[in-house]
Amino acid sequence: RDRPRGRRADRVDAMDSEFWGCVIPAGRAVRVEVATDEEYVHVSQAALGADARAGRTTVTLAVADDAEASGARDGARHALCALTRDACDQVGMDVALDASFVLRATGPNDVHVTGWRTANDGIDEEEEARTLEAMVRETSSEESERESEDSSDDEDAAEDGDEEATDDEKMDADSSDEEEEEEEEDDDAKRDDDDEDDETKRDDDESGRRRGERERVG
Repeated sequence: RDRPRGRRADRVDAMDSEFWGCVIPAGRAVRVEVATDEEYVHVSQAALGADARAGRTTVTLAVADDAEASGARDGARHALCALTRDACDQVGMDVALDASFVLRATGPNDVHVTGWRTANDGIDEEEEARTLEAMVRETSSEESERESEDSSDDEDAAEDGDEEATDDEKMDADSSDEEEEEEEEDDDAKRDDDDEDDETKRDDDESGRRRGERERVG
């Protein structure tokens, strides 16, 4: 495996990660071996060295398994970055690969590539798939419960709305009854006034008639 020279870095997490890095010579390629199903390599940064010359250097990546399957020398190349002294000396990236790959530097400068090599700790893919399925089922169940609660809340709100509507209708009916009672009272009062006017008129007529009789007798 392509390991960096010098002291090995401390393990940084529970998945058994360690620093990884390599130097790609100008115009050449470096193959990085990765133990499939056991580990993966995370490419985090590409940078020019302190003695970089003018000009642009492009870093490309090709998965070695693809090259071996197709019979090609490097496989399909994918540009990761383009570095230029004093303009773009380094580039951060987030590329994880679980198969061997080839890095190539096309241009006048060497390129320093760094990242992490992380062990999978023997994670069983089938067990992981079952765990993911269980998580999906649990999530679906929680969503169904939330939807059921929301539906119940909507029904309660609808019932409350119906009760409020019934109360409003009752209030409207009571108000209408009160208005009718007031109208009836007004009608009764008007009839009483009319009766009083009729009685007064009859009294006046009777008084006039009596005065006329007395005048004739006299």
